[in-house]
Amino acid sequence: MLDARFGIVLGLLAYLVIPAVFEPRPFDANAPFAWLLELERSDGMEGRASLPSFHVFWVIMAARAAWQRTAIVGILASFIGLLIALSCITTGMHSTLDVVTGAALAGAAGLRATTWRFVLTHAERIANSWREWRVGPARVLSHAVFPGVAAALGIAIAGWRLGVEGAYAVALLAVLSLIGACAWGQYWTGSSKLLRPFGYFGSIVALAAAIPLLAVLWPAQFNGWLLAATLALAAPWIQSIGRLRCLVQGCCHGRAVDGCTHGIRYRHPRSRVVVVAGLRDVAVHATPVYSILSNIAVGLLLWRLAALHQPQSFLVGAYLLLSGLSRFVEESLRGEPQTRVIAGLRFYQWCAVASVLLGTSAMSIRSDALPSAVGCSAGACATIAFVACLIGLLHAVAMGVDFPTSNRRFARLADA
Repeated sequence: MLDARFGIVLGLLAYLVIPAVFEPRPFDANAPFAWLLELERSDGMEGRASLPSFHVFWVIMAARAAWQRTAIVGILASFIGLLIALSCITTGMHSTLDVVTGAALAGAAGLRATTWRFVLTHAERIANSWREWRVGPARVLSHAVFPGVAAALGIAIAGWRLGVEGAYAVALLAVLSLIGACAWGQYWTGSSKLLRPFGYFGSIVALAAAIPLLAVLWPAQFNGWLLAATLALAAPWIQSIGRLRCLVQGCCHGRAVDGCTHGIRYRHPRSRVVVVAGLRDVAVHATPVYSILSNIAVGLLLWRLAALHQPQSFLVGAYLLLSGLSRFVEESLRGEPQTRVIAGLRFYQWCAVASVLLGTSAMSIRSDALPSAVGCSAGACATIAFVACLIGLLHAVAMGVDFPTSNRRFARLADA
């Protein structure tokens, strides 16, 4: 049943993001059993999402279950499943590619448990990969590379969609976003053990304040909804890469789980899971991994909406809505002891609720359709790459370089 649920989610995501529509082939209405095809097509939908074929997915899943009975039952079920798969093509209801991807989806569902163990094993390896180097009073952390690459990617996406001017504007917003994240972290979680924490919702608040202000002050350079929509398209991918830093740093970690099959263990003495939560060698939910997976799904959905040139405000709202929903679930599995609980919900779950409400509101606002990407010439690409590297370096230093012997505010990212 878990395999089937996994296949349903993956298949429906494919329906939403892959622009594949199959037009059923015409047939002879006087042929034997033609009335069955007429009944099948009586819903009036001439073209529909059909990749992957769920007819094939379900017969393979059923055959798998049948093989758990006896070999004879398994062989019979497999034969019937093969006939059903062939009928998808011979009746003109599915393409060959639909059938092949339906079988591949069933194969992926069958490997779900093995794949998840593989993901958790490597996630645990990354979580305990902390390395550091001292350069005078400063300390350089190995996981600085993740926020650096994430920020640079965000600028690159903005430059590709908006051109050089858009990359400059998003670079300024990236700096303000970093300041907002740092201020949020100081206010909500800063302590003697957490001298330089960062907070995702601080970035959102900073951008929500900065974009309208800049759009009013410099309307020629700052198209508010367009900038916000571009950031919404980039945000899931920035978050996905940035969460690797969280995985190593130990922030945003999960609460304890029963058994290591469904969790990861932290052992490095610098990790917040060990220092702040005291959960050394305890299996915890891999919440940064959950966040990466949900952000990939959100990112794919948003890019499909962008390809359909949906309104800019709709894209912004869709990001806030989808990320708020996934964040609400993720936060229910988090285990940082410093997070407050208000009326039975963790503080950041309330923030996720606010994100959902803001998202639904933004989706109801009229705005222009999202234009196609501008692209860039060779010279413009070089300029954008330079700006991306500068912003990436800034984020890498902010989130990966500290001063371990100092007790001043903002000095340390982790204990010495």
